[in-house]
Amino acid sequence: HTFRESQGAILGAIISQGRFETTGSTKHTTSATGCCGKFDGALNRSNQPNPSPTTGADEDANATLRNDTREYPKLRHGSLAKWLRTDLQKRDFVSIGCACGVASAFGAPVGGVLFMIEEASSFYKQELFFRATFATTLNCVMLFLILTPLNGGDFPVNEYKIGALQAKGVCDFGKITTLGSYNILDIALFAILGVLMGLFAALFNHTNKLLTQWRQKYVTNPSRRMTEALVVAIVTATVCFVCSYSDAWCADIDNLNLGKHASDYLSSFNCAEGQYNEAATLFLQQLDRTVAALVHTEDPDAFSATTLLLYFVIVWGLACWTYGIAIPSGLFIPSIAMGAVGGRLFGLVVSQSLYKHIFDDVNSNHHHVQACALVGGAAFLGGTTRMTVSIVMISLSTIEDYAFLVPIMVGILSAKLTGDAFNEGLYDIHIKLQGITTFLEHEPTCLSRRTKRSLVASDLMVQPVVLQVVESCAVITRILATTRYNGFPVVDDRGLFRGTILRSQLSVMLLERQRSQQTVRDEFLSHSDFLQYYPRFPRVKDLPPGEDIDGCMLDLEHVLNGSALTVTSDTHAHRVYRLFRHLGVRHLPVLTPRGAVWQQGAAHEVVGIITRKDLHTLESEET
Repeated sequence: HTFRESQGAILGAIISQGRFETTGSTKHTTSATGCCGKFDGALNRSNQPNPSPTTGADEDANATLRNDTREYPKLRHGSLAKWLRTDLQKRDFVSIGCACGVASAFGAPVGGVLFMIEEASSFYKQELFFRATFATTLNCVMLFLILTPLNGGDFPVNEYKIGALQAKGVCDFGKITTLGSYNILDIALFAILGVLMGLFAALFNHTNKLLTQWRQKYVTNPSRRMTEALVVAIVTATVCFVCSYSDAWCADIDNLNLGKHASDYLSSFNCAEGQYNEAATLFLQQLDRTVAALVHTEDPDAFSATTLLLYFVIVWGLACWTYGIAIPSGLFIPSIAMGAVGGRLFGLVVSQSLYKHIFDDVNSNHHHVQACALVGGAAFLGGTTRMTVSIVMISLSTIEDYAFLVPIMVGILSAKLTGDAFNEGLYDIHIKLQGITTFLEHEPTCLSRRTKRSLVASDLMVQPVVLQVVESCAVITRILATTRYNGFPVVDDRGLFRGTILRSQLSVMLLERQRSQQTVRDEFLSHSDFLQYYPRFPRVKDLPPGEDIDGCMLDLEHVLNGSALTVTSDTHAHRVYRLFRHLGVRHLPVLTPRGAVWQQGAAHEVVGIITRKDLHTLESEET
């Protein structure tokens, strides 16, 4: 599933960077810069407005890519290519790609959109919501058209008739019609099951974090990564085959009440005719068929407690080891499979002890093993990822039974609350392990905690690197070469704040000045001139050397952002953090009035700057 989700996200990113032939062309010597989101892999979930300065990460990406001297088209104003070549649209395409990946994996367009809102984007935006809904709907229609004949159905359209579409995703658990009803006691048991799955999921996240830290320390080159992947594949295949080979796991199918369609998911590996292999049904099938076998088989004795416990322990360990290696390993289906096995084991214990001896008359018609397998699968996934609503919709879409909406929600919420008491979700853990500083989580408690002295902007800011409105090219080149900041405050000759300017804008102005052999002050650059370089802005080594630009001056007046968002030195840190989170701000200049008191129209000086990296450092210090 994670591979399909990543494919959708990557495809969206590739499309968002596509170039189109338009009238006219110009040759530019440029360098590439990366612009990725969270996930995953870890993609950035922020849907920030327009590109604005940040520190570190963007320049690191800029410095790792090579020059290219290809022909790039001039973009006509209002063209489709211009619409696709913006940071905002690129992030939207990545988010929509994630939604389409989930929708195609499970045949759940609504689940894909909810997954995008929960994990692939920071804030709800109506325009993005509509685009994602349209994309996932079209995605599922095309998927059903392709999969219907492949799954044995009629072609949707032929010369004789119009066939019915099979609304199934790539991973399908089949429609369940034998779950029965539930009562208040069942709700309490589902909550207990959710707590148990949350505990195992939190342990899974912690163990995987330790393995990932070990992997980052010792598995550092491509040969070791490939070796680890091969070892994981060999160990997984060997363990699953050995655990399933014995004929001791064989049982007669006729002696069990399997229920409708359950026999379709049973494996008869190494068994006589009329028998099925319990272990092979779990170990040697695709994980979605394993889950289907667990939720469709009505008879509690179809899978013994020993088989279920063995499968849970082995798959828990293998999945924990596999997630994070150098292959697109999945998290959704393995988590659902582990939870379904744990839930069926829980249901087996409940049905054989509590209900059989105490509440037999009240619950004689309940299929507890099936219901617990269903709720357990959703709860374990919620415990590992800490998602809620999207998992509910995905689970209901795969089983086509909305009667168990409330039990699934109870299990997921119980697992999430239990897991939150111990650690973070697995996605968030890996974001921090990868050192991604541009993504901010929820507000650190140290900002809202009542202390003797509350933190203010002056406690968070760092000393800024300031440029003059009319600045020397040599000074700008030296600053770009010796700092990693991606944005700089600009002041006039009196030291008063005028606005901010991006590193990319400065590099383009220097490169264009070299080509035109005249100061940019005499020939102002338009927005389309900067857009032609996007996303491959010049690097420092592409710029002219210092001896070639002595005496050159750049006028930044017509390029800087004069309406940049700023804060004062006594602004509460709680408000600063919310500006970064809610407005998508990537840097904030800190100002103070020139004079003793604030007054309308007062002149302001720059005393510091706050970046996302500074706030990320605050989060790290808290943890």
